[in-house]
Amino acid sequence: MGIYDELKDALEAEERRSVGDSFGGEGVRSVFSLDPAYQSLMIGVADYPSDPLGVLMADLARQVHDARLFRWMIFDAMRFAFLIELTNIRVSSTKTKTRWMPVPTSPNTSTSFGSTPPFDQAHDPRASSYAECYEMFEGVLVLLLNDLEFRATALTLAGRNGEWTYPLTYQVEDAAHIHTGSNIRRADLTDLNWLLKVEGILMQAPSFGVAPVLDMDTVKKIRTKAYRTDRAQTGTTQTNRAKRWEASYRDYQYANVESCWSVERALLQSLADFSGFPSQARALLVAQGLAPATWTMQRCPVTLQVHAFADFTAQMSIGRSDFHVGHLHPLKAGGRHVGSNVAWLSRDGNRIQGDLSLGDAHSLIRTIAHRLDNP
Repeated sequence: MGIYDELKDALEAEERRSVGDSFGGEGVRSVFSLDPAYQSLMIGVADYPSDPLGVLMADLARQVHDARLFRWMIFDAMRFAFLIELTNIRVSSTKTKTRWMPVPTSPNTSTSFGSTPPFDQAHDPRASSYAECYEMFEGVLVLLLNDLEFRATALTLAGRNGEWTYPLTYQVEDAAHIHTGSNIRRADLTDLNWLLKVEGILMQAPSFGVAPVLDMDTVKKIRTKAYRTDRAQTGTTQTNRAKRWEASYRDYQYANVESCWSVERALLQSLADFSGFPSQARALLVAQGLAPATWTMQRCPVTLQVHAFADFTAQMSIGRSDFHVGHLHPLKAGGRHVGSNVAWLSRDGNRIQGDLSLGDAHSLIRTIAHRLDNP
């Protein structure tokens, strides 16, 4: 036994413990915890100091002096390399599992996972062998050790993986086998860095001398729209609040992490142009180069109704909202989940657009207006 085998045993034991009936098996579901795997890993580093992975871990620990941050950084790296979050068989939520342990064959597997059953390397491009995952984990540790910018970003995100995911993505997203060390690359961090800076101004505003603009609940709702799939219980790819970058590439709701960051950026940036957005906060965004100096009044792109920031925050605070995130070119019609294709819609605008493109929605409005004027 060595680190390789002991880590594999720990991850597989945790899946068996936590998976329950998520994918057609039996038992009670529970949260997949990386604690046992991390403990196994650290024991292995101590027991096998000359193991290549143990050497990497020891070298990295000497560079990161904060034990808590180091632990979260390794958790996030393990999460990226070894695990995936799939929609469960009832399409009611998602479940984290390893990328190599197959799930039981079931009637819904093909629609839930966007592949033919079961979830394994022979049927799903997202599945990967343990050996490939382990090699990827080693590669991520090398990157953390040698790439200072990447390490700084990983440390900034340490423990926040559920919010912004990991700063890596795939080179070829539609490859027959995507989760391999040779197919990953550093993500473009432009939008993520913007988000990190803006978060401080909008949510931690007192340290900047202005009042907070958004609360965490509102930001979480925006991130859910940016990063998670909408519920879809029909069609060939059924899903429910899965991470978009871990959905099947054939799923029309798929988007890589860079695209998801761009969506959150577009939604937050447009809020600064809502009527009544706090002027001090906007001036601070402009001064730091995070928003354009020219104010552009934000309107619903369908109805052209002016968006009021006071209405937005008031409705968010009571758990409902007449503001909807819409795709100007719908995903089902081939549109992409990217910042340039999203906008805040009014309730009426959302109802009118439905599955139409923005152009088709405007044509519909003109047609109705013409009929009303010319009965």
